[in-house]
Amino acid sequence: PANLLPGAYKLTLVGPGGTLTSTLTITAPREGVVSAKSLTASRTRAVATFRFAALPVTALGSKLKVRWTQATRTIATFSIGSANQLRSTLSGTGIRAGLLTAELRAGSTTVAKVSKRVR
Repeated sequence: PANLLPGAYKLTLVGPGGTLTSTLTITAPREGVVSAKSLTASRTRAVATFRFAALPVTALGSKLKVRWTQATRTIATFSIGSANQLRSTLSGTGIRAGLLTAELRAGSTTVAKVSKRVR
């Protein structure tokens, strides 16, 4: 399923020959796993929030950035610290009507994106 998060899972298989029980461990990727994201936006201010289920490795924690875009235009890119919940705020006159996207990156890897239409 799409919402399967890193961790240990107990598997039980039942069949005509009996029952087999095992443990499956899913390891988080180096860039971490975002379990929730949100974006509120207006023409003057936007706030993106990303909540991690698994944090990025220490080496990538200092390389987290949020890139704000509309259509093909990059409005701003902000470095952001590592924490269980990250928030990036964009304010000013660069926000136009249309689809606004906040992309969380760890190095060159996209971790999560969230978009909202600005009216």
